[in-house]
Amino acid sequence: MVLFLYIALICYIPLIDNFIPKTDFGPGIPDIDLFRIWSFFLFLFLVIHAVVKKDVKLMNRWIGIISFFYLFVIVSISWSAYSYSLFILQKLFNSLFIPFLLVVVAMNLFERESAANAYIKHVVNAAFIMSVVSVFQMVSGFMAGLSDFRAAGTFGNPNVLAVILVLTIPCILYAVERNIISAVFGKIVSISVIIGIVSTVSRKGIVTMVVCYLLYNVLRKNYRKVITVFIGFAILGALVSGYSVVTKRFEKEEFIYHMNEKWEMVQAGVRMFKTNPAIGLGFNGYYENFSRFFTNPHKDKYSAHNIYITALANYGLIGFVPFLAIFIYPLWISIRTLRRSNKLIDNKHLQDMAVLCLSTSIPFMINGWFAGGLFYLPLPMSFFFGSMSLFLAAKPTKTDIVKQ
Repeated sequence: MVLFLYIALICYIPLIDNFIPKTDFGPGIPDIDLFRIWSFFLFLFLVIHAVVKKDVKLMNRWIGIISFFYLFVIVSISWSAYSYSLFILQKLFNSLFIPFLLVVVAMNLFERESAANAYIKHVVNAAFIMSVVSVFQMVSGFMAGLSDFRAAGTFGNPNVLAVILVLTIPCILYAVERNIISAVFGKIVSISVIIGIVSTVSRKGIVTMVVCYLLYNVLRKNYRKVITVFIGFAILGALVSGYSVVTKRFEKEEFIYHMNEKWEMVQAGVRMFKTNPAIGLGFNGYYENFSRFFTNPHKDKYSAHNIYITALANYGLIGFVPFLAIFIYPLWISIRTLRRSNKLIDNKHLQDMAVLCLSTSIPFMINGWFAGGLFYLPLPMSFFFGSMSLFLAAKPTKTDIVKQ
């Protein structure tokens, strides 16, 4: 039951949540939607499972790192421009509690390879649905004569859809390799996801999509496929070069303009960090202090478009170190697993999950350099934490570890 609730919450509930009526009790009172209700049931069944089975693991190093950072975020409200209101508690529930709950559940579920494979299969199905919706939206926009239309799926933001679709790519490739899905369906989903990401016209999504495919095949040492990926995306680039809605975002002038603008945002974040390098400006500090540090702002409040600068400005070094460790720890463990320097780990599933971890986390971290609010959006974080947990929950048995 816990596995069913977990898969549904990550893979399917977000696709239909926007179409389900939500409560509206007035300003300042938290809304209730299907995503929150489903997460409550997941938490309830996790508690029941813990009481009955008495084998639920609540802490390990990675969960400890996430816990410390989340606790620091909550405490930082006390020196921010906010207070512990119902509105803020609702935001914390969405951006902290739900992802944390998913990590705890995943770290217990994915010790079993069968559970991991079941989750991966549903991620592939969800990727197919999301990408088909994206392609349909792009075609509809084109037929309607909308020159600057960008597909957003059911998420309301093209960049969010692009990031989530990129996160599903390693799962698709792995599912085909291990016959979790058929090769034919895998090719259909891959093509659909590629076109779906292009339909979002997200620069970060398109670039990290290419990085993801290349990285996965390099780690697999499938160098022929690396060449195929290069040729395939070169052909794709030539095919879409005639569509101004895509090529406009990659034009030199447009690209340099946005890069310069984002660099100014980074510099503003660094200046904010210097005002209080230990603990930062507190929760949403960059957003609230934007107009004080950004040269000639068009808005009084804005995000940094960079999760690292946002974390540095908001939480200082004390908060930034555990924030960065959330990414670095899985990378370090997965690299150590693949290098096999001290121990020979003869566990194919563990090695597979290490490849999946690396090929997911690195593109996500690249996306994070150009997306300031990414870490506080529950949907992409759910997919990211799910992929990381696939590896970190997998345990080598005693027979898998042989001293050299």
